Parts: sequence; structure tokens; C-alpha cells
Amino acid sequence: MSRLRRSDDGPPWTSSFRPPTPPVTERMRLVPLGPHVVQLDYLAIMGSRQRLRRELDWRGWPRNDFTLEDNEADLAEHFAEFQRGEAYAYSVLNPDESTCLGCIYLEPWTPGAQLALWVVDAEVPMGLELHLLRTLVPWLAGWPLPAVRVPVRASNPRLQAVLRDLECPAVDGPPDHQSFLLLRRGS
Repeated sequence: MSRLRRSDDGPPWTSSFRPPTPPVTERMRLVPLGPHVVQLDYLAIMGSRQRLRRELDWRGWPRNDFTLEDNEADLAEHFAEFQRGEAYAYSVLNPDESTCLGCIYLEPWTPGAQLALWVVDAEVPMGLELHLLRTLVPWLAGWPLPAVRVPVRASNPRLQAVLRDLECPAVDGPPDHQSFLLLRRGS
């Protein structure tokens, strides 16, 4: 899996930074993405792989032949990035942590960060993306970030509509994306 990142040397992108405690709601909780959730994450990915491939367009991820071992390697790298303060990936779990509902990825982007996210197919009609984004705004406000943008592919008009409903303004971002400003320091 490969996403475009742009260097930022702000405070969260160091190994000494400790992210604020992740949010928990009646519908979900965030936990750092790592090998401890590999089975739950793999089931979520593979159960939604056709839509994820189309909407995310992360160079064909997840492939049809994507294995549990491939996922374990990905999660080990996400966890290592988290520990080094290079990027912060979280699994979106149900409250009792028995099911993975999706993931979020907070990565460097000048200025601040970019946020990528996905949820499982079953949660799309249930509005989990909207709930998740509303939950993330106050949490991300506690990070030392000047701004957080959400780049969305043209192949995902549903998430673009969710961000417009949240009144997130359009901003510049990675090529081939419509990007939205989820948070700006002082807003």
C-alpha cells in the first residue's frame, strides 16, 4: 500500500511525540494499528476489498491474493511508523474490540497532516464515516497541527458528499484527489 506524503517537520512527526488519547464513542473506539489486530483488520479489508480498491486506489490494494501474512507485514510497518512518529494509523474497532470497522491514517502533509480513512461495507449505509469524522475533529484539535486535510479520490463521491455536509472547504492536496480541510488551527 502506498500513499503520497509530503514532508512536515512539525511536532507530531517525531519519536518523542505522544498522541492524545484516542476517542471512544458508543459506536467505535480507535486503537493504534498494529499486529495485535491483524486478524480483525484482515477480515475487514478482504470483506470490503472491491470497494476499497475502487475508492482508495492505493495501487490496487488490497489485491485479491492479499494474504494474512501480507497484512501482518503492513501492520508491522504501520506500527513501526507510529513508534517512530512518522505517521499514525488507527484501527476503528467496535466498542468491545471484537470487530474491525475500518481504519484511519494520519500522515505528514505541509502544513500539518492529511487524513485517509475507510470503513467496511456494512458500515457505509449506517453513516459511520460521518460519525467518525465528527468524532475526529475535536480529537485532532488536541494535536499540534496547523491543519488537517482529507484527500478523496473522484471514485469516492460518497465521502466527498460527507465532507461537504460537514461544511469542509475544498483545498489543494495530492494530485487526482479532491481535498477538504477538516481542521485548521484556530477554527
